[in-house]
Amino acid sequence: MSRRQYLLSLAVLALSGLLGGGLSGWLFQTPAQAGSSKSLTVEELRLVDGEGRAKALLSLLRGKPRLILIDQKGEFRAELGLEADGSPGLWLRDREGRNRAVLALAEEGQPALTCSDPEKRPRLSLGLSGPGAPSLMMRDEAGQGRLALWQEKEELGLALADRAGRPRAGLVVKGDDQAQLVFHDQSMNMVWRAPPER
Repeated sequence: MSRRQYLLSLAVLALSGLLGGGLSGWLFQTPAQAGSSKSLTVEELRLVDGEGRAKALLSLLRGKPRLILIDQKGEFRAELGLEADGSPGLWLRDREGRNRAVLALAEEGQPALTCSDPEKRPRLSLGLSGPGAPSLMMRDEAGQGRLALWQEKEELGLALADRAGRPRAGLVVKGDDQAQLVFHDQSMNMVWRAPPER
């Protein structure tokens, strides 16, 4: 092989290597690379108004994604994200930034809604158990459960408690459609029942 043929062969090999590399990159690119003109990779995304004030924030909090909506005063008013265990949650806040309503889904899938007063005390809880049985709990300012309403399998119940959280009155309707009303004293002794025990 002459020197000229040798140099020509090297040039052809180099050109084919460049073309092959370019074609393989084009043919075998990953889906993220294929849509790179339509995707954006950032650690934080802020939506701002005409004056440059942040109105929404998409970011990571302790490694979990969060979407935060911000009012005109700069308070976080709504937040959607994942907890440390990966379960989703929605937090709604008042004008002072206090959590007033939280909608959460436990790791096992049970939904729960908790509403709090202006002092951040949970006052109302509504949820479903794992099998899907609903329950509602109302609490007073001291955090004591005062009213409970539940449905478990074929039983529907209502319980009223005193300021110490002791159940004082209960109404239950069982699967046989029999209703039962019971009253207790402060020592949890039954003082009246209808219909009476047989």
